[in-house]
Amino acid sequence: MSKTLTTYILSYERPIYLWATLDSLYRTTKSDMRFVLIDSASRDPLVHKVIDGFSRRHMFDEVVRLEENDSTWFAPFFAERLKDVGDVFFSVESDVTIEPEETCWAQRMLGVMEQNPKLAMLGSKIDKSDFVDIDAMEKRLGRGLTTSEKKQFKESSPERSMEDIGPDEVQSPFNPPGRLLALRTEALQNHITKWEQSSDYQMHLILKENGWETGIYGGVTHRHLSLCNHFDYPEYSMADRDLYMKSK
Repeated sequence: MSKTLTTYILSYERPIYLWATLDSLYRTTKSDMRFVLIDSASRDPLVHKVIDGFSRRHMFDEVVRLEENDSTWFAPFFAERLKDVGDVFFSVESDVTIEPEETCWAQRMLGVMEQNPKLAMLGSKIDKSDFVDIDAMEKRLGRGLTTSEKKQFKESSPERSMEDIGPDEVQSPFNPPGRLLALRTEALQNHITKWEQSSDYQMHLILKENGWETGIYGGVTHRHLSLCNHFDYPEYSMADRDLYMKSK
């Protein structure tokens, strides 16, 4: 019998993306999985309707609704939870969908982690078809994009130009983005405070400096729905997002 795995789903606002993420996980997860959803005090009532709908599907082992949208919960929460999640656990942000395959995405990522005990952080490759052509977008809008919009569309993201990673390959051209991660508990336990205070890139460096490895796995592909923010959520604030991240 396969062991029970744990996935933490990090949620904040944007109910369209949350629904797509939860539906994708619900359909593509074929493992014995504990889903724990953590909502950072979303104000949009539709977010809670989406969560309640998937609760009625009996998807979640637990729903944690935080009272404030800040980062102070992060370190104490995971410091306590990491004792009970096994050797490897998963983290998914609520603007991600997983491309379906015959086998379970989690089992594929777990298999890679088990083959290489030095892997501490394993991400999935992005479906690059969602990247916006900046010139085409500016032509469509009839104006130049702002600096914030270009950042939102990830104009300078290395994922735009990365070479394809084969379905049996793990590569480390840069840090694995934090949208969908398999994480090794031992590595995170030793650096939980640093993780709270670090970006994905900085955590990648910390882990490597301490003898761990990170990588991007070509056997699981995700879509990054936030690349569609300009049309779905035009009020989305990159400034607020950056302020939240810096508050860590």
